[in-house]
Amino acid sequence: MMKHKFAFFIYLMIMSACSVTKLQKAGTTNLDSFRVEAPFTMESDLIEIKAKVNGETRYMIFDTGADLSLITQDKATGKITEVEGAGNKSIKLGRDKVHSINIGELAFENTYAVNGKLQGVEQKMKNFGGIIGQPIIAKANWLFDFNEKVFIVSNQSLDQADFESINITRENGRPYATVTVEGTKYKAILDMGSTSTLSIPDNHPLAEILLQKLAFTKTKDQVFTITGLSEVTKQSATLPALQLANHHMTNLDVTILKSSQLRIGLNMFKNYDLLIDNDQQAYKIRKN
Repeated sequence: MMKHKFAFFIYLMIMSACSVTKLQKAGTTNLDSFRVEAPFTMESDLIEIKAKVNGETRYMIFDTGADLSLITQDKATGKITEVEGAGNKSIKLGRDKVHSINIGELAFENTYAVNGKLQGVEQKMKNFGGIIGQPIIAKANWLFDFNEKVFIVSNQSLDQADFESINITRENGRPYATVTVEGTKYKAILDMGSTSTLSIPDNHPLAEILLQKLAFTKTKDQVFTITGLSEVTKQSATLPALQLANHHMTNLDVTILKSSQLRIGLNMFKNYDLLIDNDQQAYKIRKN
């Protein structure tokens, strides 16, 4: 019997010809040196951070897969921009600078965000106010403790000797890592706006290989993206092992569905402390 459940893929990719990396680099912080510690919640199984947008309190999703930040508002303002969500659907939103997005005493000033009304996500996620994307994420180092539900954001080093590094490459500012499955290496986006562990497009070479080797279960799921609610057919199985950088992980949930690219979601890191070290262009993990 097919069952229904909810999942989130809050992916946000700018489809226009503008230089995304130029937009991501715009803006500054109000402090020359900072180290701020704050709590976060995971009611949606994603990282939700309390912030102030131009002085208004918002609860925002932390999304490494988002080209720009996103601010929910009734009417789009600024330059109208086409944005792609995780389900290969697109939506038109406004694009403009945001005067300030504050986390505690730390303000990210004049960074770019898209804006507008989102159907589906706002209805499903209580107090959803937007997305913290790469224009903010790339300007600091971030350490998440999933046991204590606290994070540190700093422009100083947060590295410690017991962290294991996952080197990344960037394409249009998006972070990619290499996963190895049965001796073959694959490029995957590190997308913390996804609740998945490892999500595989149905037309990807890895999907063809695993469908022949693993026992998949087919379901119909309700998936929320920035383009709204969609019903998708998803195939799920347990992958015995994969290698992420030098780290071996076992018994992982994998899903095959219609999507744009191979992605590592937030669930991959649920048993780890996670450090996003932008100084060293690496993601780092340690068992929690």
